[in-house]
Amino acid sequence: MDQNFGPAHEFLFFAYEAKGSFEEAIAERQSVATLYGRESQEVALKRTAALSEGYAKAGGQGYWQKRLEQTLEDARDGYVPPFDIAAIYARLGEKDKAFEWADKAYNERDEGLLHINETTAFDGLRSDPRFVDLVRRVRLPR
Repeated sequence: MDQNFGPAHEFLFFAYEAKGSFEEAIAERQSVATLYGRESQEVALKRTAALSEGYAKAGGQGYWQKRLEQTLEDARDGYVPPFDIAAIYARLGEKDKAFEWADKAYNERDEGLLHINETTAFDGLRSDPRFVDLVRRVRLPR
């Protein structure tokens, strides 16, 4: 209804990512940056261009690699929930790093862990005993 409602664009961004619709995700990323004004237009365009370049060069893996780089950069400048970083590592297939960051999320009581059972990023980790243990520790149904 309101084209300038930032949270709607942010949810669309995440939904497009989860769906693997990276071009749409990149467009929404730009909208989110513009609406929230968290970064200058120049920085937003640079970051969006990096995501586009990563996607053009290596498809979804390239996109997620750029997202990881940007998210780790954000974490150096301020707080980023460890669950978010774990999810990106999981999407990249880097299981050990994903569980390392998931454990940090657990130790910090990151509320993102409450969604680990439904987050598609972790689909490739569900059969891993570390995933089963994490779900048990968070006290979620398996």
